[in-house]
Order: sequence, then structure tokens, then C-alpha cells
Amino acid sequence: MDGKEYVIGDRKFVQKRLVWGQARQLIKEIEGVELPSEYTPKDILRLLEAKLPNLISIVLIPEGQTAKAKDNATTLEFLEWELSLEQTVSIVEDFFECNPIPSWLEKIGMGSGMIGGFEKSLEKEPGLTETSPYSAEETLQREI
Repeated sequence: MDGKEYVIGDRKFVQKRLVWGQARQLIKEIEGVELPSEYTPKDILRLLEAKLPNLISIVLIPEGQTAKAKDNATTLEFLEWELSLEQTVSIVEDFFECNPIPSWLEKIGMGSGMIGGFEKSLEKEPGLTETSPYSAEETLQREI
């Protein structure tokens, strides 16, 4: 997958597979947040609600810029007044499509119980909206 494109306000943004610098920024932002052993994208949305605008400003890259060169604070300020709730939900859903977390966990040797729990919770509630069905299993199969 090359990425997902969004038109927000009068500007274009893209979400791609994370690079290490973005991952470090996200990790710093969610430090201290504890996920239950089984969770769904909706659970993640609820847990990270207050942090979500900043997380999205890290994930989205303005057209013509790079993840490294962009200014997250400027992006955040723009998104706070232009990003719709529907777009927010799409960006969160697309994040899991662009970044197959179960596949990452498997590759770094995390226990299959953690991956299985994530997959099982996604099967119960495949996405944040009814129109965006996906499962961790399908994502894993696409990665192989």
C-alpha cells in the first residue's frame, strides 16, 4: 500500500506506513497509556481521545512535505479547525490498514497470545464504522 490521501479544508495530506521517526513520536505521545489485553479500534479511540489530534498530526503528512521536514505543531493547529469527525474516524481506521500492528508484533517476536487477542477483538468489532470491514488476519495475509 502506497498510502491514503485526504483533502482536509483546502489542503491535501497523505498517511503512509510509519517511518521510525514518526513511530518514536507516537510512542512518546502515548507513553503511560495502558491497553487492556483485548481491545478494538473503538477502545483505542476512547483511550486516546484527548491525544488524538496530536497523534493525527504526527501520522498525516502535508502534500509536498516529508515526515521528517513537516511541522507537527502547524499541522495540529490546522487540523483542529478543519478536520471533521468523519475524517478522524477514517484516519484511525486507515492507520491500522497502513500499519499492520499484529504483523509487527509477530516479526519482533511478541507472543502469539497478544496477536491472537488483537485479532479476536477485531473479529468481534472489525472497525470503527460498519462500512469499513477489515481484520488483522486479512492484513497479515496481505503482508505475507
